[in-house]
Amino acid sequence: MKPVQVISASAGSGKTSRLARHLAEEIREGRVRPEAVVAVTFTVKAAAELARRVREELLRYGKVDEARRLGAARIGTVHSVCGRLLSDFAFDLGLSPDLTVLDQESAAAALKRSLSSVVEREDEESLSELQSLFADLDLEEAARRIQEAARSNGVDAATLYASGEASVAELTKLLDGCGREIDGALWDAALVAALDTFLASVDLDLDTTKATKDARARVRSALAALRGTRRPAWQVFAGLANLETGKKSREHAAPVQALAADHDRHPLFRSDLARATRLAFSLAARSLSAYADYKRERGVVDFADQEALALRLLERPAVREQLEAEIDLVLVDEFQDTSPLQLALFLSLARLAKSAWVGDQKQAIYGFRGADPALMDAAIESLLGGDEPETLPKSWRSRPALVHVASELFVGAFGRQGLPEARVRL
Repeated sequence: MKPVQVISASAGSGKTSRLARHLAEEIREGRVRPEAVVAVTFTVKAAAELARRVREELLRYGKVDEARRLGAARIGTVHSVCGRLLSDFAFDLGLSPDLTVLDQESAAAALKRSLSSVVEREDEESLSELQSLFADLDLEEAARRIQEAARSNGVDAATLYASGEASVAELTKLLDGCGREIDGALWDAALVAALDTFLASVDLDLDTTKATKDARARVRSALAALRGTRRPAWQVFAGLANLETGKKSREHAAPVQALAADHDRHPLFRSDLARATRLAFSLAARSLSAYADYKRERGVVDFADQEALALRLLERPAVREQLEAEIDLVLVDEFQDTSPLQLALFLSLARLAKSAWVGDQKQAIYGFRGADPALMDAAIESLLGGDEPETLPKSWRSRPALVHVASELFVGAFGRQGLPEARVRL
């Protein structure tokens, strides 16, 4: 691994200025060739702003040729930089140099269609049944989120099936911690008897509270559901576990509450959850395969493919050797919004040239696409060996009193999340 400088930069602390000065100085002093820079930002606007400031800094020192050569640098979003690498080394992966890339909107629509296309009649029946048993569960949305997480982590369809089984195993372990499985038939009979006893024991002439009246209605509804042809939703039992009555009827409600609270130990509850988990992972895996077929038939890739292909490219010795001669410096901006796949990519680049990574966990906003601020902590620990990163200490955006108040609030809030005060206070 080549030297990596990690910089923590709060909002308004002059991150772009710091990056531009650092890059311009490296070029000005002859330590870095302008065309040998790889700078990764998370927006096109940020890339353009960084290049503009570096160019202005170079021109200020009379480095006209260096400012001109900066135009050949690989400066852009992670996807544009990956796209440039794939174009330069397309034949090494057997790809066309003019690879067509789906935009985010088209990719999202194709992914949605792929998920719909793999839902078969048997799946529809299972989805309907499980939806009736878990009213708040949206398995298709769960499958979509699993699918997105898999793409952010470079996980293929085959691995997703194994991940599903691993999730079921973890779920089983978690539920076993709540108590070992009970005899479902005995529990059903005992609960019906407790509900009958409750209805027979509660006297609405003696207990006239609305809570008790509502509780009787809920118990009647639960009994009807238990004696019906279809199994009731598990939320019914969760509601019985929290059954509320007036003070005079509480002793009659206690047996119902105690029994209903054990519904998470029912074998059917556990098997339903396992079925739901397996189905969500199966749908995600099958939709990933369908989406891959869709892209292959049309000869296109998406942004996640660009990252995965670029990472595969960087694993080739011949490509690494050539890039090591071509790259002098790697800059990574907004590192807190790095996904696991992107982190692997940046680490591969860091083995080729010295790097500077800039980020701020407090500004992480891309969790929905796989980014995890904890990755920044892990990288700092791994790359710096426990040392603290350089932290930009001043705010250039607000008045001192406002910065002071914000710091006082943020130090406590982020400190509870394990973030050191030095990275928070400005």
